[in-house]
Amino acid sequence: MEPITVPTATAAQWRIGHAFCSRPAVIGVWGPGRVGVRLSPLSAFNDMVDSNPEALFGYVAERLGDYPLADLHVVETEEEHDVQPAAGLDFGRLRRRYRGLYLANGGYAYERATAALRADSADLVSFGRLFLANPDLPERFCRNKPLNTPDPATFYEGDSRGYTDYPTLSEIGWRAREREACDDLQKTDDKVLLPTEA
Repeated sequence: MEPITVPTATAAQWRIGHAFCSRPAVIGVWGPGRVGVRLSPLSAFNDMVDSNPEALFGYVAERLGDYPLADLHVVETEEEHDVQPAAGLDFGRLRRRYRGLYLANGGYAYERATAALRADSADLVSFGRLFLANPDLPERFCRNKPLNTPDPATFYEGDSRGYTDYPTLSEIGWRAREREACDDLQKTDDKVLLPTEA
């Protein structure tokens, strides 16, 4: 455990004290390099808004570099609407303050993810909504194929709709071939069944 000294603790230290007190214990159970931390600096979930997210989360990222983590997973958007990063929060600076594997998330598509990796703005990029709607997302990226559009109305509630019913490329291809075969069969049937002109 890492106790925070009360007289010298800053506001940031008070707010994140629990995370750092529990970190050694969790790593002790699962082992170095097997525990990750996920931060959502722009999330307003349950009104948890910070007045200075860059200062708070920059400090957190810097401190987390002292631990043998698997990665620091940072959601770089306001999660509910998956919008692009807001002005005033420099995720590049946050990434530089963390001495470890930086996993970026939030509003990424293939082009933006590729640009982030090439610019060293991230070590890894994860995809949430796009993977929900495209179970074969890596194949679609590799083959430069169009993506299914996610349906937000089905997120995180209800039944299997929106989780297991998005078609893969192979299913789309199979359905297309099936339609072509049915069309061909119909044309053949028409030729056989329709009376010939006298």
